[in-house]
Amino acid sequence: MRFLCTINSQPSIQRIIGEFNDPTVEWEILNDFEEIRNSLAVKQYDLAIIDQKNEYFDQLVELLEHFQTPILIFRGTFEDIIESISQKIKFLKEQEKKEEEYIKSLTASRKKNERIIVKEVEKIVEVPIEVPVEVPVYRQISNRVICVVNLTSRAGSTFVALNLAREIAKYDTSVCLTEAPMGEPYLANLFALDEKPVKYSAIEEVYFNRRVESSLLPSLKGITFNVRIYRDQPYKWKTEHTLRLLYSTMNFNVSIFDIGYGLKQPGIIDLMKQANSILVVVDPFVLDILREQNRLKYFTSLREEQNLPIHFVFNRWNDGISENLFIESFGYEPITKIPAIDNYYVYKTLFSNRYKFLSDMKEVSQQLSDAFYPIIKNLVPKEVGKSKKIKLWPFR
Repeated sequence: MRFLCTINSQPSIQRIIGEFNDPTVEWEILNDFEEIRNSLAVKQYDLAIIDQKNEYFDQLVELLEHFQTPILIFRGTFEDIIESISQKIKFLKEQEKKEEEYIKSLTASRKKNERIIVKEVEKIVEVPIEVPVEVPVYRQISNRVICVVNLTSRAGSTFVALNLAREIAKYDTSVCLTEAPMGEPYLANLFALDEKPVKYSAIEEVYFNRRVESSLLPSLKGITFNVRIYRDQPYKWKTEHTLRLLYSTMNFNVSIFDIGYGLKQPGIIDLMKQANSILVVVDPFVLDILREQNRLKYFTSLREEQNLPIHFVFNRWNDGISENLFIESFGYEPITKIPAIDNYYVYKTLFSNRYKFLSDMKEVSQQLSDAFYPIIKNLVPKEVGKSKKIKLWPFR
């Protein structure tokens, strides 16, 4: 745990810190506004304690809110501030414990078959039985977790994930977009974020069991990105890595995972089982769908037998498709239909100085906004304005 203290009085600082003889808490004492801003740019704090008398009080609150850092205000009453800090430490320790238990429980749940040794007279017989394992659903990983997966190859999961993230970000809602950890980098190449190679990735940090500093992740237009980066050697990725990657996004209101076509990557099914919504992207090209009948049956079994929140998204929808005939043949109603966008605008996003979201192009923005609203209406109501309220005690 890392706490930032900006109290002006040295005796007050010593009195407060002296109450906590906890080696798990790392205290940093900064009072200069520029130093605080520079530190926030490279570090993630679990709590910031601000002196109400600080001359930069309003700017500090705004800055910390920007970096999504929980805030406590010191108003001169030591008993209150010490009690609030104690609650925060207790809360963080409980969260860490839940994370460990959650990952252990999911690992254990994959061991479905156990053997009971039955001894009859002097003969030992191994009898395989199915042992049901209850897995606690830890929904506090993120406010909302959305997985986007293709029914057919190149059906458009990245297109859907990118523009869905952008539409959500327009409501001043924190959103993180993560691409599947295995394979060649894609989003990093697509964006050329900040016109520099992406060197920091939660995928890399999770793999090497390092703490993820969210403030170091690349961002664009209100979206934070977990992207693959170039490596000389491929990852030896495991299910536990995927679960930790999922947990690393818990600070965001919405976490979107672009799974693409790769369901067989380690931990992907476990990830989908923790999602609040699974969007299966369908390109309405009938011949491709016919070739993927087994895959479609698999998704429907997850939906009907395991009650996973699977929704179908029809991508590249256009007037040449007979809607009634297609839906009747496909067998399921979509949650929404994303219109086919003229390639002129698609290529225009790629040949700008920096990547430009289709959702931001005035020629097509309204079409896409209307198309994505059925997905986001349960996440961010359209009536929500742009104003923000600062939660000074988010852990209470």
